[in-house]
Amino acid sequence: MKKLHAILIAAACLSSACEREMISYQGVEAVYFAVQAGRAAGSESSWPYSPYTDVEFVKIESDTYIANIKVMATGETKPVDRPFILLLDADSTTAVAGEDYEPLPSGGVIPAGECVAYLPVTLHRTAAMASGVVKIGLRLVENEHFLLTFPEWGPPVDLDDGTVYTGFDASRHVVRVNDVLVQPAQWLGGFDQYTAGNPEFNTFGAFTRKKFEILSSITGYTYLDFMTSPPMTFGLQALLGRRLADYLVAEYKAGRAITESDGRLMWASGCPWKSYAGIPWDGAYVDYWQ
Repeated sequence: MKKLHAILIAAACLSSACEREMISYQGVEAVYFAVQAGRAAGSESSWPYSPYTDVEFVKIESDTYIANIKVMATGETKPVDRPFILLLDADSTTAVAGEDYEPLPSGGVIPAGECVAYLPVTLHRTAAMASGVVKIGLRLVENEHFLLTFPEWGPPVDLDDGTVYTGFDASRHVVRVNDVLVQPAQWLGGFDQYTAGNPEFNTFGAFTRKKFEILSSITGYTYLDFMTSPPMTFGLQALLGRRLADYLVAEYKAGRAITESDGRLMWASGCPWKSYAGIPWDGAYVDYWQ
């Protein structure tokens, strides 16, 4: 086997449909995972190759997502379809088939005259993804059409617009899936580190998944909306914060006070009570409006 440094440009294919201009290559016919990832502001033409595909359900407005995993063939293109084999790599899989993902296809086909194919992996949002990453390991194997190549990946030096991985086996790939909700880029609030007791302050107070899901359900704004400004300007956040506070106050008045996981009352600017990290509400309703 050869390392990628010297042969990648030549190896991928001779077809005019390929993404990079290739030179003549007389090596083995083989398949490998050719997934590229990098900065969102960049493009695939400058992204490095990655042994991982990351799927974040928190950024997807659906409970099902199809990850299309790119596979490429080295050597000359052929005038006939050429199937290749895919297996589950159990050693690198923590996801549950039938729950976190649909059973994998048994392989794919490099179409006639082409050097690229995509393997669909159907994923489902599950509760397990809210607390961490679940993984699906994929593995290519040899057949009568293809060998395997690049067992120790050497990245092209001109593909560096993202995380550059070296030394991985390009016949293996891991799909990493999570639904972990972290504070988005546009979120006015937190704990006040300069006030005794560190109370919640500013528009929304401290970020929690529960608070965000309530805010999203009553306003219709999604997690992606909170990632950039616009749409999530300071003015809009002030309006949404007032809407959240009104909702929390109404629930409190109705005897349905909403609490966080540590027992404290959920808070947003406009709520008449205070909320401190780790200090649970005593359960006593107070008539703040006497």
